[in-house]
Amino acid sequence: ILNFFENSQLGKLLLENPDEVKREQPFSLLLSANKLFNEIVDGDAKVLIHGIMDGYVTLDDEVILFDYKTDYVSMKDHEASLLKIEDRYRGQVNLYGEALRDILRRPVTHKYLYLLSSGDLVEIRVDLHDAA
Repeated sequence: ILNFFENSQLGKLLLENPDEVKREQPFSLLLSANKLFNEIVDGDAKVLIHGIMDGYVTLDDEVILFDYKTDYVSMKDHEASLLKIEDRYRGQVNLYGEALRDILRRPVTHKYLYLLSSGDLVEIRVDLHDAA
């Protein structure tokens, strides 16, 4: 955690804006089931999702979502390991982003995973509908 705040741009940004940082934020999101499961064709079926976001920061022109992960990161195959972790958590973080957009009524401009074991900050691509 110390590495995050001392050496990452995101950690420094959080320290510079403590009043704008929210941590451990619970949320609920009602989502069309067919958005999560391809095999469901019923457009009226819904899924209720509950979760807790590690945190986010709201600035004048940005909303930045972040999530800490403890996954092992191989230094031998570092880039491949990072891609695998990004793929593993993309869906989860995008759901968090969708919930946050609905809560704040603002687009989420950046979504990050911070990998505690390696100190890597991995940006999750923003979905087009998140930016809208």
